[in-house]
Amino acid sequence: MKGVGDGKAKSDGVHGNKSSTPSVGRGEGDIRARVPTSVPAPLGKTGRAGRNGKDRRTTPVFIRLSTPDKHHLGYHDVADVYDGLKKIYSCPCRTGPNPYHPHTREPWQDVYAMILCGRFRYNVVASHYRFGKCLLLNEGGEISTINPNNNHGGKHIAKEIFVHCGGLRSINPKWPGSKGCITIDPDYSDKYFSFFPWNASGIIVLDEDAEYTLTEGVFL
Repeated sequence: MKGVGDGKAKSDGVHGNKSSTPSVGRGEGDIRARVPTSVPAPLGKTGRAGRNGKDRRTTPVFIRLSTPDKHHLGYHDVADVYDGLKKIYSCPCRTGPNPYHPHTREPWQDVYAMILCGRFRYNVVASHYRFGKCLLLNEGGEISTINPNNNHGGKHIAKEIFVHCGGLRSINPKWPGSKGCITIDPDYSDKYFSFFPWNASGIIVLDEDAEYTLTEGVFL
């Protein structure tokens, strides 16, 4: 895969693929009460070499527990980080876009898109012009969406999907600032992205199962 890390990638802010709509009613309340914040130190300089020189994978897993309709603001989904098959970190995130356009108040379905669950490739972008350090999905290529995307001619696709810090360019940190990207709660974003070295790449998982556990099958 062509590496991404020169900071030149740009996003139209909308951006897999499992053909089910997200379930709701799970994960209500503040997710901070359910995720650990005391975790082992981040991986080494490369994030790849394990004990005895064996390769080890850093895999982001996102659990969708909410929708923009049900939770307008805040981060009610879960972002897990796995070192190999061991979960080493969890924090709040959001897997859907803004609930509405901040200026026109148009609902999200008319102006944004929400990506379908699935597995994707990721590359670390070292210094994005808007997002800083972030992860780019599928090298910025097409990802299927739940709703027709008016930014792409009404097709069920999005492009240039990132995982980035939420609350950017907003006086309200609970405003996700996303047209389709996955956003990390800004209170946790520095710690979250510290697990991904500048040259890291691998698999991202987005799932709806609150009990999801990473297995080797993901990498087949």
